[in-house]
Parts: sequence; structure tokens; C-alpha cells
Amino acid sequence: MAINRLSIWNEVNFQLKKENKFFTSSDILRTINDIAMRRVAEDVSYPRTSYSTYMTSGQYIVSSPIDFIKVDQNSWVTYESTSGNISKLKPKELREIGTENVLTAKPATVPQNYFMQNENLFGVYPPSTSGCIVIPYVHRPTDLSGDADVNEITERSFLAVVYKSCEHLMAADSDERSLFYKNEYDGEIKRLKGQYNSMMEITRDMKPSKDYAKRPQGT
Repeated sequence: MAINRLSIWNEVNFQLKKENKFFTSSDILRTINDIAMRRVAEDVSYPRTSYSTYMTSGQYIVSSPIDFIKVDQNSWVTYESTSGNISKLKPKELREIGTENVLTAKPATVPQNYFMQNENLFGVYPPSTSGCIVIPYVHRPTDLSGDADVNEITERSFLAVVYKSCEHLMAADSDERSLFYKNEYDGEIKRLKGQYNSMMEITRDMKPSKDYAKRPQGT
């Protein structure tokens, strides 16, 4: 039988009742979707996808996709110039570059670094106003809206989602026994990281598939 939302809810509820903790169904479901699923995805760097866009702004080239969690460090952020040359961009903290330097830098033919202004804004340096960038990233798992729903991580990460849900709910209730679930979660994540990495075919070089003939004029 597939591990679905109801399976996870039942196990979280069972664990909490063992600890004489009682939460509403809506609190448990919200924790599963908004806290546990997102945290597991962040810690195991899965599920992964990529986002490509043409650059039309010199400073902040793109707003992060709405399901963005973090850049996938197992793949390269790449830039393709209008002539078709592909280069790999290295990560750099905005504080290392300097906000003032970003704002005043002259546009470059080929940027060298990428940075996160915040979780919603993604930039390159030196800034560029042409070309295409591909951002591989870890995205939020699909929300479980019905009892029979499954998503990208329910099957393999069942216990991790349960442990993180219990940890969060008990910590919110100021119960020190949340540390037990934190330790269980950490151990499960350590196991899952190896499992997810072995099942994923890591793509080091990601080439944009955009057709430059359709590129907006003047960029």
C-alpha cells in the first residue's frame, strides 16, 4: 500500500498520543505540509528541477520560482551567451561582493558569480543584460491536499516526515521530549541522503534548451 497523507497523519497522531499530546487534525496536517515536507526536501536536496530565463535586468535577473527552496549544489548554475557559449557560475555571498558594487558595476558580457539577494531574488555578478541562465534548484514537494495524496518524497521519507512533524509540534508546546524526535530525524536524514544521492543521476553540465531565435529583441 502506498504511503499517503493519511498514513503519515496516522503515524504522527499515534506518536503524539503515546506522549499524551493532542493536537487538532488541521494543526498536524499543516505541520506535515508546511514544515516537515519542506525541511526534509531541504535536507536531502530532493526533489530537484531547473529554471531557465532570459536576462533583461543588470542586477536581479529573476525572481525565484514560487516553489524554490535552495539552489541545488549538486549541479552547476550556468549562463549561455547569445553566441551560444556556456559558462559555469560560482556561488558568492552578496556581502562578499558588496551591494554597492553590484549597483554600480558595468554590465559584463559573461557574469562570473551568482548570489541570493534573499530567497526571492537571484542575481549575477558582474551584471548582464543578455543571454540565458539556468538555475538548478531544490523545490518544495507537492502539497498533500487529500488523504490519498502522495508526492515526490512520501514513500522514501515517511519516517523523516513523521519525526520532523512530532519534533515541531512538541517543541511548539515547549516539551523537551521534542529532542528525542530531533535525534531520530537527524539519524533518518543521514540515511536518506545516501539513498537519494545514489538514485539521482547528477547532471554537472546543464545546457539551456531555449531557442534564441525567440529571444526578445534588444536583449
